Amino acid sequence: MRQKLLLKIFALSLILVFTCPAPVTALSAGADGDTEVEAGSEVAELFTLINTSREEDDRSRLYYCEDLSAVARSHAKDMIARDYFSHRCPDGNGVSQRVRDAGIAFTRLGENLAGHTCVMGAHGMIMRSRGHRAITLGAYDRVGLAVVRGGRYGTMIVQIFAGTE
Repeated sequence: MRQKLLLKIFALSLILVFTCPAPVTALSAGADGDTEVEAGSEVAELFTLINTSREEDDRSRLYYCEDLSAVARSHAKDMIARDYFSHRCPDGNGVSQRVRDAGIAFTRLGENLAGHTCVMGAHGMIMRSRGHRAITLGAYDRVGLAVVRGGRYGTMIVQIFAGTE
């Protein structure tokens, strides 16, 4: 199973060298209090890629959380506006503080950042990194996502994973 997944990721990496495809158009439903992902958006594409990777590794699907996504969007926009790339803001706040400040409850939290020209390319980079992959496949139940155009990489991507169990 693991070899199949690695082979798929490698094949995907080769494709990314040449093209970044159009976003997906399917909706993905969330749990109570969570929202659906906008069809056709880059966030929907990223959400689908994350859940596909999790399913291929026998992990449960994540729910999309708009509240976490708002925190992720804010951080992505701040990194672009102040020209930095870090899990910590220049004022020192990390993801835990940003999520707490938004009033979101969690017992586990993880964050992935990526700068890339397209969502599929960013996802491929994340999944090839041992630490980022571990977060993506970790024991979380929901995710907040931001895909914001701009900055030194062309697109800033922030993924915030949370668990409450």
